Amino acid sequence: MECLAALPAAAPLAPLLGKLELTGAPKATLEMQADTSKPSQAQKEALSRWVGLRDECFEKGMRWLETTPFSRWLRPIVTQTKDKNDALTAALYRGELTFGEFNVKAMALSAEARKRVDDGIEAARLEERTGKAPDASPTATTASRNTLQQDLYQCEQEAARSYPPNLVQRMTSPGFQAAPGATQTNCTSYGNQLSCQSGAGNAGASIYNRPPTYVTEDANLPSRKTSTRSCMVARGYTPK
Repeated sequence: MECLAALPAAAPLAPLLGKLELTGAPKATLEMQADTSKPSQAQKEALSRWVGLRDECFEKGMRWLETTPFSRWLRPIVTQTKDKNDALTAALYRGELTFGEFNVKAMALSAEARKRVDDGIEAARLEERTGKAPDASPTATTASRNTLQQDLYQCEQEAARSYPPNLVQRMTSPGFQAAPGATQTNCTSYGNQLSCQSGAGNAGASIYNRPPTYVTEDANLPSRKTSTRSCMVARGYTPK
């Protein structure tokens, strides 16, 4: 995230440079992990400022997250990770942790958060494809997720056998001929909508010939999607 990436350049955080990873990325150096020192007063003041700047980045990130299809899945993960980071930073501020201990714990927390985010994105995509939300709680088993993926794969394969790819061409704009100086109208279709624009004619030339334009589509794609959903419903999944 650009907001976090810019934190090392913030002047108030200068006392923390080389002591911890200001962007939250899990890449603290070996020296940082082995640092046995605790925050000085100047570093404590910088820690307080760092928390404030992170909060600003968090608010920006949450506003962006709400515009994505993964918001429902990732919002609690991001919020919980922030709370854990704040608690970890408070422990460092109080002198309960050395910089090295903080860095090791922060790296572990970041790795855990990335894994949970990946799982959340996978769950959101599965929900979109199957119509059923998988169990994304911490107690969800790998076996249950594997069962969902196996069911989806089998239903997609069954749908592909029933409705194999059938590539066809669809005209998006008809061809036309325009005489010199004639008004020229171009039309483009998209689904059941037709958009037309008229413009200047073909002055100074002979007959203007524009061939029709086409796109290639899989005519059986809607049927495959419907078949996959029906198959998943038959296996006990609930469509949205």
